[in-house]
Amino acid sequence: MTEDPTMRCGFVAVFGPPNAGKSTLVNAIVGAKVSIVTHKVQTTRGRVMGIRNIEGD
Repeated sequence: MTEDPTMRCGFVAVFGPPNAGKSTLVNAIVGAKVSIVTHKVQTTRGRVMGIRNIEGD
């Protein structure tokens, strides 16, 4: 089996205080609405996971 040198993967953890924009950031990184975003405190109470595929040149 040969490895593709252009294929890379990784994980990102986002943490911070309430209402800091973590869900908004995750939605922007993933490029889709994977987490609800409101002005109410503690809207997102569980783990949110998303996948982002970026095509190379």
